[in-house]
Amino acid sequence: MSSLPDRAAGATRTTGAGAGNQTGAIIGVSLKMYFGYERTLAWCRAVAGIASAHPAVRNGDIELFVLPAFPVLAEAARVLAPTGTGTGA
Repeated sequence: MSSLPDRAAGATRTTGAGAGNQTGAIIGVSLKMYFGYERTLAWCRAVAGIASAHPAVRNGDIELFVLPAFPVLAEAARVLAPTGTGTGA
């Protein structure tokens, strides 16, 4: 698995230990300047529904992350956790 600095520098990564030529994608968004508290949670619930059903997310080919405003971070993390979607501030 690639290290965090490598993953932060680009949109592709090697999946798994010794995965060879397999690559996946990391897709993320910052909502800090766009949505308020309730709108952020609604958006996270919608993304959680899509992510939990999407084969590429479910099998780890695509990793997702969301950067909500700090006051929403804990609740957004709770909503997104079952899908494996990362959160941060």
